[in-house]
Amino acid sequence: MDCLGLVWLYFRSKGVWFPDGDGLPIEEEAHPDYLKRALDTLNRIARPVSNPQADDIVVMRFPGGYVHLGVMVDERNMLHVVKDRPSSITPLRKFRFRIAGIYRLIGPNQGSACS
Repeated sequence: MDCLGLVWLYFRSKGVWFPDGDGLPIEEEAHPDYLKRALDTLNRIARPVSNPQADDIVVMRFPGGYVHLGVMVDERNMLHVVKDRPSSITPLRKFRFRIAGIYRLIGPNQGSACS
């Protein structure tokens, strides 16, 4: 499972649905517009926040155009998965220089699961 799949399943287990992409194909290799695509998709269903809390989505950028996602489990720790490793809960501060944005879901999909 990749990081997007983990975030999607996390919210799905709470009864919250959101799109798992923007409908455009994802190539095997990193692509320069992936970060923009991820942020554009999140801006349609979430709002940026500066103080993370449980259930917020974290978007990170990595060298080579790679985008990584995680979900906050509390104000300091993020659930995420890296390829070929088990999922883990990691302090967000470990990724502080890689964060491209933190988002809180809004709208009808949010319900009480992400309030």
